[in-house]
Amino acid sequence: IDVEGGDQPIYNEDGDVVVVYNGEIYNFQSLRAELEEAGHQFTTDTDTEILVHGYEEHGTEIFSRLNGMFAVALWDASTEQLYLVRDRAGIKPLYYAHTGEGVLFGSEPKSILRTGLVEPAVDTDALEYFLHMRYSPPTTSLFEGIETLLPGTYLELNLSEKGWNVTEHRFWSLADVPTE
Repeated sequence: IDVEGGDQPIYNEDGDVVVVYNGEIYNFQSLRAELEEAGHQFTTDTDTEILVHGYEEHGTEIFSRLNGMFAVALWDASTEQLYLVRDRAGIKPLYYAHTGEGVLFGSEPKSILRTGLVEPAVDTDALEYFLHMRYSPPTTSLFEGIETLLPGTYLELNLSEKGWNVTEHRFWSLADVPTE
């Protein structure tokens, strides 16, 4: 949506919240109207921009309000926190790896491997599981040291003196769907 105007990364007005993302947010028009009513100024017509303003308005609660398919990386410079977010159904993949240099992430394992910071080694347990069950365990990939973020989940990464502290949060599960 608005590919020409939606060059990424997208920043908020102060430049302290920045987002890159892959996907589409289906309810972005209603979220945008709500955010504009709250006083947020938009400079593009892209659905990407609702992520920065939604985060400013609602914090991490914005993630549970998103309807769509997406993988998001959102950096809040004021708190030095990085959020990696995956859509409810896990349509858009999001891989990550912890290294001595930091945390790497991407929509494909090869983007992480190309950095040279993760050894391209096969996770033999995941491979064996894949060969028996025809899929990998939910949080693994076929590469040692590269994990997959679960659907409906976000990682909160805080930079400290000792490195990155990583906390996983579930913002949606199938149990949240009304049965009637």
